[in-house]
Amino acid sequence: MTQSMKKQLLFFALILLLAVSCKKDDDSASPIYGKWTVISGGGALGNGGIVKYIIIEPDSTYYLLHEYGYGLRGFEENLCQVINGQITFFTDWRFNIFNFNLDGSNLILNNPDAEIVCERTGNEPSKQEWVKTAATLSSAIDAPVESNSDLAYDGEFLWCGGYLNYDDPAYLFKINPATQSVAQYVPVSNWVNGIEWADGYLWTSDNGYDCIYKVNAVTGSNLFTSVEMGAWIRGIAFDGQYLWCGSHNAETIYKYHPVLNTIEATFKIGCQPGGMAYIQDHLYICVNGILNKCTVDPLQCVDAFDIEGGYIHGIAHDGDDFWVYVQFGDETPVYKIYKVSW
Repeated sequence: MTQSMKKQLLFFALILLLAVSCKKDDDSASPIYGKWTVISGGGALGNGGIVKYIIIEPDSTYYLLHEYGYGLRGFEENLCQVINGQITFFTDWRFNIFNFNLDGSNLILNNPDAEIVCERTGNEPSKQEWVKTAATLSSAIDAPVESNSDLAYDGEFLWCGGYLNYDDPAYLFKINPATQSVAQYVPVSNWVNGIEWADGYLWTSDNGYDCIYKVNAVTGSNLFTSVEMGAWIRGIAFDGQYLWCGSHNAETIYKYHPVLNTIEATFKIGCQPGGMAYIQDHLYICVNGILNKCTVDPLQCVDAFDIEGGYIHGIAHDGDDFWVYVQFGDETPVYKIYKVSW
């Protein structure tokens, strides 16, 4: 279900609640509306992360701006109801109801399970400042299989993996971005999510496993297996010397030396990374459908991007433009590849 469909369903729920309310106070000018910095208790609302900012709009839209380890960003957008000194945050899986108390620039949200203390500082970002929305520069390339994957670029072609089940053959898909078609299907023994091009070879993951594999791009055969990392490696990036690998299961990024076959550093990020790429001295990491741009020394998020209505699984760069592998809930096919800018 897409974000717009969820908002429509929750809008009807909101109308129903308003209709059955015994008291219909007009809270359209409530001072709770606006942007708030969360001082404490942000984990009570965070979908796996800590809510750093809350934005409550008079049109009943709210944004929770999340922060994970190393400053990685995310957000949640949905509907809320403000009435009779209470605010209800509608989420995809439940209602969060809080009483609220306002004292000037201070806001306290509380219920029997949690207390969230907020302050209005005037320095709170908007959603668009926290996570920018990318613009698409090309028509969609339908993904070769209805499954999520990272992306890689070899200097001429895009590459991705993906699979539907373990009964059908597994392939790497070599895509010509100019013709928007699959140029070659390369059979492989790996069920690929994470993929990267490095020094003339592909490196891929294998679904559920904790190693990555150096792969001959012509034959699809595995040439080398790395040391163990975390399981479900869904993103791989090459910086010219190191491969950066993101384990969905361990919520960890690994800095891996492919020549020495050693782990040089680990970064526990507190969220589940997806596709990755190293582009122009920055590491790009997909987290919960959001693309995070990071420095690597130190590892720190400096910007973030999303696709309207989509969930970003993979990222690559062709020397000029960015390409993303995106999942949409209300389109057919569901998975598409776009050239984008921000």
